[in-house]
Amino acid sequence: MAGFFNCGYARVAARNSVYDENGKVIYDKGTRLQRFSGIFSENKEAFAVSQNTFDKRLPVLLQNFKK
Repeated sequence: MAGFFNCGYARVAARNSVYDENGKVIYDKGTRLQRFSGIFSENKEAFAVSQNTFDKRLPVLLQNFKK
């Protein structure tokens, strides 16, 4: 589970899960994880992650995209 951000596609999906269709920030953490999981329709098990891990790793990931 800790290696779920090792895939480039998963990193982009995590970044995109923060924003809605209009480009506005989604503040509800449960909705963010739900949007992330929804991207991987047939591979949900491979990219399954707990809410706690997702919340811990997402801020670091977003900082790396800003560089």
